[in-house]
Amino acid sequence: MNKFCEGEGYMGLLLGNLNVEQIEERLGIKLTDDERIELKNNWQEEANNINKDKWHCFDLPFIIVSGSLETAQRIHNILKPYSCNMNCQLQIGY
Repeated sequence: MNKFCEGEGYMGLLLGNLNVEQIEERLGIKLTDDERIELKNNWQEEANNINKDKWHCFDLPFIIVSGSLETAQRIHNILKPYSCNMNCQLQIGY
C-alpha cells in the first residue's frame, strides 16, 4: 500500500469515480455479498477530504484512495484473495 500524497507521482490529475460493481467488472472478479456490502458502506462518492473510514476509487490512474491506513488495510484484506484472478493491477493508497 502506498501513502497517497496528492502531487507526489500523480501530477495532481485523478479522474473517475468507480463504485464497487465497476471495480469488480474492471478487475474481472466477483466479491461475496458480505464483501460487497462492506465496501459499499464505506464508499465515498466525493473525492475531496476522504473520511478516515471511507474510500474513493479513481479510474485514471486505477487507484483506491482511503482516508486511513486501517481502511486501506481492510480493503487490501478483502481484495487480496482475488489478486491472482484480477485482469489488471489496482493500487491502494491512503
